[in-house]
Amino acid sequence: MHVLGLSIGRDGAAAALVREGRPLALNMEERWTRRRADPSLPLRAARACLARVGAGRERPDYIVLAEKPVATFQRLLMNQMAAFPRGVGAFGRSMSRWLGDALWIKGRLADEFDLPGDRVLFADGHRALAAGAWATSPWSEAAILVLDRGAENDGASIFRGRDARIERLASLEGWQSLPTSRMVLADHLGLLMEGSDDDGRVGDLAAYGACHDGALDAALCRDSADGVSLAREAFDAWFDPEAGATARLQRLLGPAPRLPVGAVPSGPVADGAAAVEAFSARALLRLAQETRRRTECSRMCLAGPLATDATLLGHLAESGLFESIHVAPVADGGLAALGAALHGGQASEQGALLPAGGADWSVSLLGETLRGDVTQGPLALAGDEAVVEQLAARLVAGGCMAWLHGHAEPGPQARGRRCLLADPRSAAQRDALQADPVSFPAWRTAPLAFAEQAVPALFDVPPSARPAIANGPVAVRARPGVAQALGAGVHVDGRARVWSVGAGDHPLLHRVLTRVGERTGYAAALQTDLRRPGEPLMASVDDAVRLFEQSRWDGMIIEDRAWMREGRPPATA
Repeated sequence: MHVLGLSIGRDGAAAALVREGRPLALNMEERWTRRRADPSLPLRAARACLARVGAGRERPDYIVLAEKPVATFQRLLMNQMAAFPRGVGAFGRSMSRWLGDALWIKGRLADEFDLPGDRVLFADGHRALAAGAWATSPWSEAAILVLDRGAENDGASIFRGRDARIERLASLEGWQSLPTSRMVLADHLGLLMEGSDDDGRVGDLAAYGACHDGALDAALCRDSADGVSLAREAFDAWFDPEAGATARLQRLLGPAPRLPVGAVPSGPVADGAAAVEAFSARALLRLAQETRRRTECSRMCLAGPLATDATLLGHLAESGLFESIHVAPVADGGLAALGAALHGGQASEQGALLPAGGADWSVSLLGETLRGDVTQGPLALAGDEAVVEQLAARLVAGGCMAWLHGHAEPGPQARGRRCLLADPRSAAQRDALQADPVSFPAWRTAPLAFAEQAVPALFDVPPSARPAIANGPVAVRARPGVAQALGAGVHVDGRARVWSVGAGDHPLLHRVLTRVGERTGYAAALQTDLRRPGEPLMASVDDAVRLFEQSRWDGMIIEDRAWMREGRPPATA
């Protein structure tokens, strides 16, 4: 039986196809529309998933949407009644969408995929996220903490996964959503990027500021029977999406500042970021404590927008609350779609899951290949060994290379397959990344990809962070001397966003980093996603070539073809 899970909104709409509890394909709508974090109904992504099955399959046996539209609609109505007359304009716009499309989504999906109406099901959004997070973990029993923006009416939920089932133990109301409150505060600081929340910027910027007191935390975060409670009167954004920071928040943070382009931050904007980071970390730790108390589990799966925030993950790992923390290798949209398909739309609070962890996450099954003709590349390399040597030699020489190979990751992050690699010892290469089309601010550092065997000697990685750091960056403290040697990858607070690259998960990148380490003593590279601002990862050969022509990179390798900057011939062994 084939079950198609769909997720809309979140950090990007996605579709996942599951057969008998095993994932077959996962795709994000942004890959096809080229709009980063596209929230629209993922019909293109769904058809791409079905196409992976082959044999002309055009429809699944069931469709499960990772949201209950009626519950979301009821929440919007209740919010408007509670906040009237605030938010009338935003409410009117949302109602036109709901009355014109969202409430009738069941019929539309049934028509699109030629299914009877009773084959289109709905799953609770938090339960879908929890199911996806648990299924991607290696554990048969774990605590699950979901921190979401509360599309239906939950801002946080605590689950326990055990014996092929998940059980909800507690929920916080949607207006207490930590991701929503953090997003409002980041917006007030001028740090939001189109198509994302704060994109990790608050944590990086906080290192330049000072949290002079706990005023923000004291005003917004209170102890309660559920571990933490946010002050309802401080977050009009839950009731009115256009409200932004309330007068109360503005008094605490000051007038809305704007970060000067290219400037090293200081003053109110940096101090505000430090206050927001301190508030977020304390709230997260209180929720984690409550999760540990209620579940009595020593392992935790984390899901939601904050699960990929490297700085907050670092704080959580350092707390020692859990022996191990798992973060799925798929972002929220894909995770919710996968969880909805696995959960099967069970109405029962004890809905069965297949499997209870350890799903097959082979990228070759889930990812997509590049579109276009690679054979037109000007220089052919003789197999994987030549590719590895070319990349390693360029990095050792202090260079910067674009690399596109194999199947893309199913989520929005490159994780070494649609990426830029640069020498972390070279401030010049860091500056080159900042000046290129995929630029990031001068006050940020790119994540460091490390061969897994090299990480323990160079960074203080809490034991609980080891599962998470294998799936994506976690902010950890550099050991003495590392900041001087790898200054381009270590932040001013002495932390680096480290991703541990395993030989089994990423064999080619692991070989590149290992070879770099043999020659320099540091098996590392700066690694950032290959994309234009506001767009998803590179999806075609032609787009990558055009981006290369606008850049200052030393070269680009796509599969076994190399493009080199004029005057910079291929490196020799």
